[in-house]
Amino acid sequence: MTGLPPEIGRLAVPGFLAFAVVSATLLGPVSEASHAAERAPVSAGDLVIDTVVGTGDVGNTGDGGRARSAGLREPMDVTTGSDGTLYVLAGQQVRAVDPKTKDITTIAGTGKSGFSGDGGPAKKATFSGYENSYPANGLAVGSDGTVYVADTGNHRIRAIDPDDGTIRTVAGSGRGEEGGFSGDGGKATRARLQNPKDVAVDADGNLYIADSENSRVRLVDADTGKISTIGRSDTYVSTDGIAVHPSGRVYVSDQTGNQVLVVDRQKKTMEPVAGRGTSAAEVQGPTGLAFSRDGKALYVAGTDPFAEYPGKARIFRLELATNKVRTYAGGGAAEALGDGGRPTDAYLGEQLSSSTRGVAMGPAGELYLTDSRNLRVRSVRKARHPVRDDDRLAGQRIDSLVGSGKRTSAEDFGDNEDGPFERGAHALDDVDLQSPSDVVVADDGTMYLADTGNDMIRMVDPDDGVVRTLAGRPDYRPYDEDGDGDGGKATKAYLEDPRALALGPDDRLYFANETSDETMIRYVDLDDGTIDTLRGSRYEFTAPTGLAFDGKGDLYVLDADAQRLCRLELDADECVTVVADDPGSGPGAETERFVSPTALAIGPGGALLVANGNQILRVDKRTGQVSTFAGYVFGRSVEGGGGSAYSASFGYIADMSVADGTLYLTDKANHRVRAIDLKQHVVRRVAGTGKLREGGGSDGAINGGGDFTGDGKPAGKAELNEPSAVAVGPDGELYIVDSSNRRVRVIGETEITPGIVVHPLVTIAVITVLLIAAAIVLRVWWRRRKHQPTGAGAA
Repeated sequence: MTGLPPEIGRLAVPGFLAFAVVSATLLGPVSEASHAAERAPVSAGDLVIDTVVGTGDVGNTGDGGRARSAGLREPMDVTTGSDGTLYVLAGQQVRAVDPKTKDITTIAGTGKSGFSGDGGPAKKATFSGYENSYPANGLAVGSDGTVYVADTGNHRIRAIDPDDGTIRTVAGSGRGEEGGFSGDGGKATRARLQNPKDVAVDADGNLYIADSENSRVRLVDADTGKISTIGRSDTYVSTDGIAVHPSGRVYVSDQTGNQVLVVDRQKKTMEPVAGRGTSAAEVQGPTGLAFSRDGKALYVAGTDPFAEYPGKARIFRLELATNKVRTYAGGGAAEALGDGGRPTDAYLGEQLSSSTRGVAMGPAGELYLTDSRNLRVRSVRKARHPVRDDDRLAGQRIDSLVGSGKRTSAEDFGDNEDGPFERGAHALDDVDLQSPSDVVVADDGTMYLADTGNDMIRMVDPDDGVVRTLAGRPDYRPYDEDGDGDGGKATKAYLEDPRALALGPDDRLYFANETSDETMIRYVDLDDGTIDTLRGSRYEFTAPTGLAFDGKGDLYVLDADAQRLCRLELDADECVTVVADDPGSGPGAETERFVSPTALAIGPGGALLVANGNQILRVDKRTGQVSTFAGYVFGRSVEGGGGSAYSASFGYIADMSVADGTLYLTDKANHRVRAIDLKQHVVRRVAGTGKLREGGGSDGAINGGGDFTGDGKPAGKAELNEPSAVAVGPDGELYIVDSSNRRVRVIGETEITPGIVVHPLVTIAVITVLLIAAAIVLRVWWRRRKHQPTGAGAA
């Protein structure tokens, strides 16, 4: 759990307003509400596009982990094996995605450009890159699992053995730089190819080569290993992509000539079937080709035929029986990644260098495509279930639980017993909270709240339903005058801007306490109410914004100013760096992506999730490796609810909490609470309309921020004002710190029932009356007993 970053927390309220407004302006379309009309809802059976490999991060990373969390470098082509394995050619490497585990591994290539490795392990081989003018461009897999690579700049076709993982050349002598054409009728390895851009293989193992600069289609016989030409053109045809129909017909794409051609084997010619000069003229700039599972259609990677150069990348579906063409994917608004929505709403880049080039058909009828612009491999398939914009909680009632919503000025604080309050226990709706920043809820339903502006930590016990002070006192004095209170009662200790709460496994509440001299991690023992400072935390941090315990009981600390994440064992003397921006300070030192870390949570499998401004990063606690978990890396996605978390836009993530397979987060600049389903990895709206108020709202809402409305109504229709924290209760209820509305709000049924708080003077008066009444009763009884006849006289 985290609150406001310390550097922001020290600013005045108008200062933070400026940050929120500027952030919302610069980020542009970060509001799903403002774009709800741009995307029609997706129903079961509709086509939907999604990311299957890649986070949008540059570089081939993530081997051994989930493909969705891996980075890709220059994805060029994609293909699938008969067992469902997905192969990706990216950045001079071939990577494979296991169909069961969805994990990704590299099976060939070092990532460096060159030519080497034949006869040895494919992982140590090098392929042509842009340094060779033409990078390795095409990929295919045979029925026996052999993977073929069109090593374009090396003028070769190479094969990766599925049994021993070795690599060899199966076609091309490598002399293509000298120009010319030769080799027909002889061994394929002696033939001269010139920049072959693609390769295909049929069910019998025969290879088909798009011999680009020679304007030919060539065939390598599986039995003899000899090469021949089966299609050629007297004019230049840039054979960029190639595909073999189940019937044996061979199709090639000609990006330069804006046409798709079919090979006539008898005439050894290539005749156009789509594009320029045909009835299917809508196809423009074709590259990759793939047939549908039933063989009735050809999918073509191309560009918008009606746009001025450069045209937007598209995937076309060409019906072979009628030659009718329609856009199957792509063509959406610029920067619209589109995950979770209709494929025609997605943006796939533009012509040539940033276009989509590779397409392949999967075993279940899904279409895979390489999205070079967004550094991903995407799939287009039928939606299994309708895509919902709202989380299950969005329709449940939201109510204010704690806080009056009143703004109390500094002059009103005075030297009262409890800050702006006049008594130690308070009714839930009679609490003047000041910049509340974080909240956590224990298993027994007790709620703990960082009342940061009042320099206190509050607690609400569900048994009596009143607010009490757990730690801190109002008459603040410098530490050097009276000490910090360590070892004594927490209610007698002096706190300063307490934030970032975490419940420990040892029945203690931990929090970050920042002073003018030092910042430390302190804790309150919930059994005896004493306070102390965690060993190893003094002089260790500058501005902690996130605390989280893992399953082993280790405390992870996110230090915003130091851009550092570290692990602090409770009895250790120092916090061990997991990742930082200082080279040499940890295993993940090379990351420069911790720009403004604000929140920390423990994710699936114990992964560390770090909110970094408008993105969520995943940090491997063992290696320190950082990858994108959620948030569109280019920052201007129009995605809202129901879309992939990778493509969602967030304004400013202030806090996160994981419960029951869901990650809840406060999108503070957008005045919303949102949820990410950790299984489906889609983002949904939970609470807040996200409306901005030009003139300010009621009940103390900040000008330009959100308003305060909606109590008693569905949470999705309520208005929040810069929510700073979120926590899940033991029964699934969701607690929201609606910071600038100075309230804690709750969605769902809660067992906390508002209690009755009696003023101490009233209590004294009642006790006094009862004592007087008791005294009178005793006196009357004694006098009657004294005058009562006894013995014989009584008779």
